[in-house]
Amino acid sequence: MEIDVPVSVAYKCYSDREAIPNWMPFISSVKVLEDKPDLSRWSLKYKAFGRDLEFSWLARNMQPIPNQKIHWRSLEGLPNRGAVRFYPKGPSSCLVELTVSYEVPQLLTPVASALTPFLENLLSRGLDRFARYAKSSAETTVFNTCATIATSRKDCHSTSCDVSNDSFVGRPYENFLVYTMAIPSVMKLKATD
Repeated sequence: MEIDVPVSVAYKCYSDREAIPNWMPFISSVKVLEDKPDLSRWSLKYKAFGRDLEFSWLARNMQPIPNQKIHWRSLEGLPNRGAVRFYPKGPSSCLVELTVSYEVPQLLTPVASALTPFLENLLSRGLDRFARYAKSSAETTVFNTCATIATSRKDCHSTSCDVSNDSFVGRPYENFLVYTMAIPSVMKLKATD
């Protein structure tokens, strides 16, 4: 599924790490460290498998490639790493691909076989929400741009406006699950050694 926004809008939306809880149902908060903006503290809270799950980690955003790739790795807490890739499909649409790897917490080892379908569903719903969030953000940006143009032009009386190597860095993890998802739900899932 293509997202009906330019790749630059999708990239900008996903770059706002503190907004990620708006579309990822299991991320309760993301706080970018003021003194080190490449670092962010993440909290995950979700009820699943009859348990209240809570995990946290400190992540470092690696050097991004504007409008193409955002990637990160955890430094402490829940071991994880991942990347979001953006592919233009035309001037007003794009494809987003998410890859997430993490070490299965010992608490979830007994239900590890159930994690695959559970996480596929969770990530799929999150990316569907992201598609709606990005589209809404694009529409809000166009509206605000139109309003600014209209209020700055005394002769404007219109109610409408026309505005024209993927390797991960860090220690090798054992027992990692790797998820790759392209919106809406094309997913490759594999356990890595």
